[in-house]
Amino acid sequence: MILQGMTTAKSTAKQQGSLQRFFVKEDPVYDRYSAIGRAQSTLAKTFYILMHLLPGILAWALINVNSIYRAQLRITGLPGRTLQYSWLIAITFGWYIASPIFLLRFADKLTWKQSVEFLGLNRLDLRGLCVVLPVYCALFAVVALPYMRWIWNPLERWLLSVSAFQMPDYTIFKGGPDGLYSFPPVALLFLFIGNFLGEELYFHGYLMKKVTFLGKST
Repeated sequence: MILQGMTTAKSTAKQQGSLQRFFVKEDPVYDRYSAIGRAQSTLAKTFYILMHLLPGILAWALINVNSIYRAQLRITGLPGRTLQYSWLIAITFGWYIASPIFLLRFADKLTWKQSVEFLGLNRLDLRGLCVVLPVYCALFAVVALPYMRWIWNPLERWLLSVSAFQMPDYTIFKGGPDGLYSFPPVALLFLFIGNFLGEELYFHGYLMKKVTFLGKST
């Protein structure tokens, strides 16, 4: 019985090791920049945590706060949907991509080469992109389906009952014929690519290394 139990334990440990190796790739470059890029002071830690929230707050204020939105229309003379789409493009291609490079180069004083290495732009993980990522997406979809049905829908109804969270009728974030998915397919594809690449670079390539003080789970 003891030998059988030891064999079973070794087999389980081996399976767990194989599963971990499948999902987690050792990356000394990532670890090195995580160590040197970690926020140290209380002010820096607070700043980088807030950096996670700022793009969403900015987009909400520029588009969904009626007084700010109307002022932009008067100043720019742009059609409403063009203005909203322009801000989304500016955030996904500008904020997400430009701000990390700017901060690394001029705040952290890294060279251009080091900034590129910090963000992981100098290497491509084909196995992670073509094999691991689809598995993650499938697992996420399985977990997300019950969440969307039994948690998100009631939560959304409650949020929309609060006046501060109510979206105006003109916003492209709202469903319906004039919503986000009413854009031409080419424009929507452009936005999708920018959002995908920009978010990966901003949150995973940059901010995750800055907030490793939160623990290994980050």
